[in-house]
Amino acid sequence: MESFFDNRGYLQTNPEVRIIMSVSSKWSIAVCSIGLASELACDKSMPIILRDIGLLECRIFNQLLRQNLDCISSGSLATKLKRLEHVGLITNVPANGRNQKNLYYLTKSGIDFMPVLSVVAGWSAKWHQPSAKFV
Repeated sequence: MESFFDNRGYLQTNPEVRIIMSVSSKWSIAVCSIGLASELACDKSMPIILRDIGLLECRIFNQLLRQNLDCISSGSLATKLKRLEHVGLITNVPANGRNQKNLYYLTKSGIDFMPVLSVVAGWSAKWHQPSAKFV
């Protein structure tokens, strides 16, 4: 996605992307970059799904479903995977074989997002002592 920050610090994108976004969501043409990043990738489960795909190498739907400790339902996981694909953080490709499973991978954008997750995890570990079960 082609984008740049204007002189007010707002993220601006090319017109084609703005049209797609305005049809599919409530995003405005000019949004604060932190607000946009939060809108694109942040609810409780999405960073965990990105972690599982990127760091734990969970590649298929059932692995992601079994791996999560937050008890995400299969319907919710499917919706979140589609959302992560829609915003360009992951992609899926058909697996070779008869089982017709899709394999999930981080995109370049998703790979670039991994250090953000690392910083958030470090902050959380330092200031809020998460349960050892989740670390």
